[in-house]
Amino acid sequence: MAEIDDMLIGRKAEQAKINEAISAAAERRGSILLLSGEAGMGKTHLAHHTLEACDLQTIRVTTDETSTPPYGPIISVLRSFMRDSSTNFEDCGSLKKYLAQLLPELGKPAEASDQATLIEALRCGLDAIAKHGPTVLFLDDLHWADNATLDLLPKLVDWIQERPILLLGAYRSDEIPRGHAIRRLRNDLRRAKHLQEIAIEPLNREETEELTHKILGHPPDNSLLSTIFDKTQGVPFFLEELLKSLEASGHLQKLNNTFSLTPGKEIPFPETVRDAILIRMEALSPAAKLCLELASVAGQRFSFELVSELAGEETFDEAINNGFIIELGQEEGQFRHALTSEAIYKEISWTKVRKLHRQVAEKLEAAGASPGVVAEHWLAGKSPEQARKAFVLSMQDSCDIHAYADAVNFANSALDLWPESEEESERLQLLDRLGHCAEISGSLTEATRAWREVAESYQQMEQHYEFALVQRKLATVYELQSAWNRALSARQQAANAFYKAKHDLEAISEQIAIASHLQTDGKYNNAMQVISKAVEEAEKADDPLLKARAWGLLGSLEARVGNLDQGLKTTQAGLSLALDGNFIGAASEIYQRLASVFEHFGDFKGAKEAYNFAYTFCESNGAEPMGHVCMACLTVVLIQTGEWNEAIEICEDVIQANNSPTGAKLIAESLLGLIFALRGEAKRGRKLLVRTIVAAKDLEIAALEIFCAYGLAVADWHDNKHESAREHCQAILDRWSRSEDRHYAIPALRFSASFYAIQGDDEGTRACADALAKIAASHSNSESLAALSHALGEAALVTGDIEQANEHFQNTLEILEKENLPLEETESAYRYGISLLQAQKREKGIELLTRAYHLARGLNARPYTSRIIQELQAVGKPIEGLIGKREAEKSKRGGLTRRQFEVVNLVALGMTNQQIAEELVLSARTVDMHVSNILNQLNSRSRAEAVRQAAELGLLN
Repeated sequence: MAEIDDMLIGRKAEQAKINEAISAAAERRGSILLLSGEAGMGKTHLAHHTLEACDLQTIRVTTDETSTPPYGPIISVLRSFMRDSSTNFEDCGSLKKYLAQLLPELGKPAEASDQATLIEALRCGLDAIAKHGPTVLFLDDLHWADNATLDLLPKLVDWIQERPILLLGAYRSDEIPRGHAIRRLRNDLRRAKHLQEIAIEPLNREETEELTHKILGHPPDNSLLSTIFDKTQGVPFFLEELLKSLEASGHLQKLNNTFSLTPGKEIPFPETVRDAILIRMEALSPAAKLCLELASVAGQRFSFELVSELAGEETFDEAINNGFIIELGQEEGQFRHALTSEAIYKEISWTKVRKLHRQVAEKLEAAGASPGVVAEHWLAGKSPEQARKAFVLSMQDSCDIHAYADAVNFANSALDLWPESEEESERLQLLDRLGHCAEISGSLTEATRAWREVAESYQQMEQHYEFALVQRKLATVYELQSAWNRALSARQQAANAFYKAKHDLEAISEQIAIASHLQTDGKYNNAMQVISKAVEEAEKADDPLLKARAWGLLGSLEARVGNLDQGLKTTQAGLSLALDGNFIGAASEIYQRLASVFEHFGDFKGAKEAYNFAYTFCESNGAEPMGHVCMACLTVVLIQTGEWNEAIEICEDVIQANNSPTGAKLIAESLLGLIFALRGEAKRGRKLLVRTIVAAKDLEIAALEIFCAYGLAVADWHDNKHESAREHCQAILDRWSRSEDRHYAIPALRFSASFYAIQGDDEGTRACADALAKIAASHSNSESLAALSHALGEAALVTGDIEQANEHFQNTLEILEKENLPLEETESAYRYGISLLQAQKREKGIELLTRAYHLARGLNARPYTSRIIQELQAVGKPIEGLIGKREAEKSKRGGLTRRQFEVVNLVALGMTNQQIAEELVLSARTVDMHVSNILNQLNSRSRAEAVRQAAELGLLN
C-alpha cells in the first residue's frame, strides 16, 4: 500500500497559496497564514508536504491537547532553534534576560517585566531565527494552543510584514466553540485587515477515487468507490484508515488491475475514524499496544524516554513501522495524527487511565515540567489535591509573564478543586489575583464575579480596609462596563469602609472620584454635596494634595451652578495650593478646571488664554496627556468664537497623538464631527458623531452627548432629513433635562429653537425657550441672554406675532454686538431677516440676510449660506454680486453643474447611464462620474433618492 505522505490530491490550489506566502517571506514580506478544516482533512499533511519542497528554514511545532504553558508553541520554536543552531540569543542583548523568563536555560531571568518588554523579547528571539535565513514557523493544532500564544499572534502581524518569516498555523474548525481564543485571533486579524486563511474542504468523489488509486496502487471499482465515499464523506485521513483496515482484514481483492470488495463476506465497515484505527491496532503485539496507550496518555507529542521508563522496555519500532507514530529526532515522538492518539486513549479503561496519568504526573513533576501540564495529569489521575497545588503554581507563573487569560483558566481550575472551608485566606488571595488577571485580559464579568465573592467574605469578617480595596477594584470594572450606578455605589462603599478603617485620605480620594463623575454627568448639585464633604474631611486631615484637588473640583462646580465669583476664588485657591506643593498632576487638572470656570463666565477670551496657559504648563512639566485634554476643551471655545480652522487642527492633533487620553480623543472627535456638520460636510461629520455619541452615552458625558446630537441635527437639517433632525433636537432637550448643565447646551438649544420654528412646531420651540430661560436665570451672561432672546423671537415668529419676533431678534443682535460669537450672530441675522420679510420690510430683510450670508461665508457654514441664498432668490434679490455669476447660476440648479443638471433630468426619465451617454454624446464612464457626483451633491444613496431630492428642490423640468 502506498504511503499517503507522498500524495496531495485535491489540494493543488491550497498548496499554491502556501507557496505564494513562502515566496513573499523569502522577499522579506512576511505574513501570518491560517489553515483551517475539520479533523482528518489533511491540513498537517498539506503543510508538511509543501514545506519539504521549499528552500526556507523550517521549524515545526505541534500543540498538545493537554495543558500547555503560556507561549508554549513559541517557546518550542525558540528551543528548537537553540538546539539546531547552538545559539543562546546573545544578539538580543539586554532583552535576553527577559527571554530567560520563558527559557530558564538561557541563564538568570529578569526579576520583573512588563508585557510590552516580554513581547519585544519574543520578537527579538524570532528576529534571531530570521537572521539565519528566511523562515517558516509551522504551528500545528493551534486550537489547543494557550491564550497567551493566540493573543500574541495579532501583535506580531505588523512586525512580521517587514521580516522574512511566514507563520503558518493550522487548526481544527470543528474544535473552536463560541468564545474560543481562535475566534478572537481571527477577529483581531480581520480588523487589522490581515486575516489570510485557507479552508481545507473534503474531497469530492473524483478526488476520492484518485486518492484511493494512489493508496492501493490500482483504481477501485464503482461499488468500492461508492462505499468508501459514502462512509468517509471525502475525509482523507478516514479514507486512508478505512482502506488500511479493509486490506489488513482481507476484505479487498484485486481483479484485472482493479480493487473491489471481497464477495461472499460480511464486511464490518468501521463507522468512524476511531473504529478504523482500532481495527488496525488489533494486529499489533501487546507490547506495542501498551506503548501506544502510554504515549496517548503522555500526549500527542511525547518523550521516548518517559514512555520507555513507564513501559519498562523499548517498544516503539512496531508502532512506528505500522504508521501510528513518527519520530521527531532521537528524543521525541508524535502520533501521526491527533485522531489516532484520541482513538487509542478512549479505549483505555478508566482505572488504568487514572493510574497511568498519576505515573506520568510524577515523572513530569520530578523532571521540572510545566506545572500546568503536570496539573492536567494529576487531575486526570483523580488526584485533586496535587492538581490544585499545580494549578495554583501555573496561575502564578502565567501571571508573572503577563499571560493573564491563561492565569484565569488555571485559577478557576484550582478553585474548582478547593476543599470547602479550608485555607480560606489563601483562597481569597487567589480569587483576588484572579480578578486582577481577568480585568487585564478583558474578562470583566469574570473579574466582577471574583471580586464580589472576595468583598462579601471581607465584609462578613469585618475587615474594612480589605473590603474597601476590593470595592475600589469593583468600581473600576463597573466603569469599564459603563455600569455607572454600580460604580458610584462601589466607590461610596469603599469610602465608607476606608473611614471605618481610619484610612481617611483613601476615603477622600474616592469621594473626589464620585463627585468628578457626577459633574461629568451634569448632576452638579449631587456632586456639590459629595465634594463639600470631601473638602471638609481634607481640611480636617490637613492634606495639601487632597485639599488642592477637592477645592479645584468644588470651584468648578460652584461656577457651574451659578456662583461664578465664588467658583473662581475656590478654584484659584486650589491651584495655589497645588503649585506651592509642586503637585504637578493636581495643578494640571486644576488649570483645566480654572479655564472651564472662565468659559462658564462667558469670558471666552479669558478661557482661551487660560486653556493655552494650562497646555503650556502641562507640556513644560511632563503632563502631556492632561495638556491634550486642555486643548480638546479649548476647541469648544474656538467653535463659539468662529476660529474653526484652528479648532480642526487642534482636534486632529489630539486624535493623532499617541499619549492623548481616551477622553481627550472623544472630545476632539465629537467637536470635529460638529464642525464638519456646521460646514455642510454631513457625511464626514455624521461618521464621527454616530461613533462618539455611543461612547459618550456609555461614559455618561452629558456635554458630549449634547454636542453630538447637535451635530447630527445640523447634518440632517442640511440634508433635508427633517424627521431625523427633529429626533436629534428632542434628544438634546431630553439629555439637558436630565442634567443641570447651564453652558454647553446653549448653542444646541438655540439651534433647536430655530429648527422647530422653521418646521412650524410651536411646542418644540417653546420647550427650547423654556430651557434657555432656566439657564439664563442662573447664568446671566451675554451668551445665555442672547440665546434666550433668539428663542423668544422664534417662539413669537412661529405663532405669527411678527412685531414681537422682530423686537426679540433685534435685541439679540444688540447683545451679540459686544461679543465675538459669529455663528450665533449668523443664526439671528438670518432669522431676523426672514421675520422682516414676513413683516413686508423687504429692504431691511434683505440687508439682514446679506449680513447673515457674509458671516456664514466667513465660517464656511454651508447649511446657512445655501438657505440664505434661496431666501434672497425667493424675494427677487440678484445674488450675482454676492457669490458671482457662475455660482449664482449653479445655485439655481441646487449646486449642480449645467451638465449634472441635464443628467439628473434624464435619470428622472428612467434612462440608464448607457442611454444617457448616447443621448448626450458622452462616454458611459463620464456619465458614471456625473451620476456619482450628483448623488454626493444631493446627499443621496441611490438614483431614486436623488430624483426625489431634485424634485423637492425644483430641479426637474
